[in-house]
Amino acid sequence: MKNRSYHNKFALFYDYFQKGVEGDVKFYSNYFKNFKGKILEIGAGTGRITIPLLRQGLDITALDIAPRMLKILKEKTKKENLSVKTICADMRKFKLRDKFEAVIITFRTFQHLYSVTDQLNSLKNIKNILNQMVC
Repeated sequence: MKNRSYHNKFALFYDYFQKGVEGDVKFYSNYFKNFKGKILEIGAGTGRITIPLLRQGLDITALDIAPRMLKILKEKTKKENLSVKTICADMRKFKLRDKFEAVIITFRTFQHLYSVTDQLNSLKNIKNILNQMVC
């Protein structure tokens, strides 16, 4: 995974160059249309997915390694009178007290984890913050 300086360096240009995958915003909006729980988006960046979900009234928290990306996200949500919770953390190392009913990692974010160890650490962190479903 690249370090924070890489993500911060390109934060101002991110929205210009990164458009995501065709239809991804619509996919997540439809998928969570009637969702009632808390969602954590890992690698939220400047909010390309986060903001449309916030517009739907969903309870979403944005986690990203780059403080500048999160700052841009906050500025964008403020302009729309939306409130966003943000966490500046590395997906390989984060520890949270809050629990979530869903975790999403959009637009190839998981591919920034180059080693199996990093991938497993991230997945363990995700498992630790997911609410256990009762059947």
